Amino acid sequence: MLIVTAGCSVDRAMHAPSKKNLDILQKGSSRYKLIGELGPPVYTDSKNEIITDVFIFEQGHSDTAKYLRAAGYGVAALYTIGLSEIFSPAIEGNITYSKIQVEIQYDQNQQVSHVKLTRDGIEIPAVTAAAASETLSTTSQP
Repeated sequence: MLIVTAGCSVDRAMHAPSKKNLDILQKGSSRYKLIGELGPPVYTDSKNEIITDVFIFEQGHSDTAKYLRAAGYGVAALYTIGLSEIFSPAIEGNITYSKIQVEIQYDQNQQVSHVKLTRDGIEIPAVTAAAASETLSTTSQP
């Protein structure tokens, strides 16, 4: 029974969204570098040789944090003979992640010329890439 019940919260923790490296959101970054980090854009527009991409994603946890959470759930299931699986899937299922929208304009060389960040529908003012990464990497929990 322990093997059957111990997988749910562990699996949810391991499949949580990954943390994106937002330090690349700075002028001069390559379009291909951004697509490599953020995935394919949900929308692309091209006017007068200027490309605009829109990316939408949930800012999650680092791989290390995901592994540690999964290990914690596994240890809890082991020491409680599976009883922790009554509560841990609900805990893991209620974790919410910030929805990030990034609108990026590129110049003629396909390098970033303008970045507009939105977190959970609220625009984040222009800041340095490191500050944006720190601001947007935190997650909301109920």
